[in-house]
Amino acid sequence: MKTGVLREVHRTEAREIAVYHDWEMPAVYSSVDQEFQAATTGTALVDHSFFGRLEVNGADGLDLLHRLSTNDLRSLRPGQVTLTAITTDKGRLVDYVKVARTSPAPFLFVSPNNEEALTHWIDKYCITEDVRLHCVTNDTSLFTFVGPRAQATATNILGVELPSGTAVEAKFGAASATIAYVETPRVGMVHILVQNEVAEETWRELVRRGEKLGVLRMGLAAYETFRIARGIPDFGREITGEFNPFEVGLRDSISLTKGCYLGQEVIARLDTYQKVKRKLVGILFKTSSPSAVMPVPLLAEGVEVGVMTSYSPHAVNGMYMGLAVVRSDRVHEGDALLPANSTENGIVITTPILL
Repeated sequence: MKTGVLREVHRTEAREIAVYHDWEMPAVYSSVDQEFQAATTGTALVDHSFFGRLEVNGADGLDLLHRLSTNDLRSLRPGQVTLTAITTDKGRLVDYVKVARTSPAPFLFVSPNNEEALTHWIDKYCITEDVRLHCVTNDTSLFTFVGPRAQATATNILGVELPSGTAVEAKFGAASATIAYVETPRVGMVHILVQNEVAEETWRELVRRGEKLGVLRMGLAAYETFRIARGIPDFGREITGEFNPFEVGLRDSISLTKGCYLGQEVIARLDTYQKVKRKLVGILFKTSSPSAVMPVPLLAEGVEVGVMTSYSPHAVNGMYMGLAVVRSDRVHEGDALLPANSTENGIVITTPILL
């Protein structure tokens, strides 16, 4: 099990500690409902240090990533950040990452515990290119403002202008921080990356200033519930080699006009001929599921029509939420689906889930 440098701070501040993606992290600060509502209507602050960070060194780094992923990275200008999916030659997901073109080297924000595997994947396609990936996860900490007011909150606290898709370097107290703002149809997030030496001081100051603006710290119980409600795919659940980007709601990370990249032929064909056979949906339950072990087959009249990939045991407005990848031709909003391990049907709903 991994721990960040704020382990003792979180143990003092949080009401509950839990393991998330093999990291010991704060689970609850105030309550799941309060923290969820802060992220839904205002701003919440999360320790996101369990996400991986890779520094991309070498003259050909951005160009190689462009040829291995779905979005147009060659047009990414200094000081910009974007989302892209890295896929196999069959268009299946390897990872879903944020690419920040920072100085002196670009950064990749990658899925938890996937730094080594992703590095090996990229190295496999590095023949003569000048590319060196350096993992800085253990040397840095990553804090995130989440919610519809994340951008305004970050501007107020950090003193920097953050148009969507911006990555800047700025001083914040003793920290030289990399700050990146990414907005998607699912959520707006402002990431603050600092060296571990100043992580505790930075966290405490973000909390102190944030409290004056109504910002709540959000533990991983509320974050996981919020992630599911917003339809944000997670590594090992929706981001796996079982699915392509279209099937898990990542169309906004795909450029349909860029040139050739690994998996491009398959992905282009899926779009052109409308061959995407599965889709990401939400699923609601009135009572808690008897098992949260995923994935779980979903049945309609005894026939398997998809799998539930994520589930939160925490109710919001009396309902429990999950995410599922289901057959587009068989499943529609309002349909009742039965998890194979349950006696209660869940009701299909589009994402984001608004209760």
